[in-house]
Amino acid sequence: SALTLQKLNSESAKKAVVKLVEVQASLLDQIAANPGGRWSVASRIVVAMLKKQPALVQEYLDLAKASGNPGAVRVLQDFGVKSADQAATSRGEIIASYCEKLLGSKEKPSADAMAAYRRLANSVTHEEFAEKVLPAFTRVLRRVPEVAMTALTTFLADTPLDMSKYAAELQGHLVQQMR
Repeated sequence: SALTLQKLNSESAKKAVVKLVEVQASLLDQIAANPGGRWSVASRIVVAMLKKQPALVQEYLDLAKASGNPGAVRVLQDFGVKSADQAATSRGEIIASYCEKLLGSKEKPSADAMAAYRRLANSVTHEEFAEKVLPAFTRVLRRVPEVAMTALTTFLADTPLDMSKYAAELQGHLVQQMR
């Protein structure tokens, strides 16, 4: 699928490109979910494809924003690590996807979905957390506490940030949910 996507003109074959990206991301989901899967090999292939066809990055970003697809999210984070010029743009969109798709869900997030955002949690800055993630957590905590608690515990376990700055704000919302 990577070779096909490299050869297709993303402008003239837009629908085909979108479908192939969806299929490729689904395959990446299956590889990531399989403990014996070869994520690093698959990711390297897709990242190399994205470097050769930068227009496909937007297709992956659109898929991640629209569906929160874990395969698309993971490969975008791998691509962002290896391509500093694209990192800032895709990072902001990945954070938005996390807030909208994972936190905004009415159902508990799957382990695969939470694992896809692990690198994000591990590298989030205080500014990103305070401006984007924390408001999303507090909003979801009021609406769907089960989703927020699951996502919050996973996020806090994965982030190296000193969360004492945010304890007072989180504490009030958490105490309300315990009542």
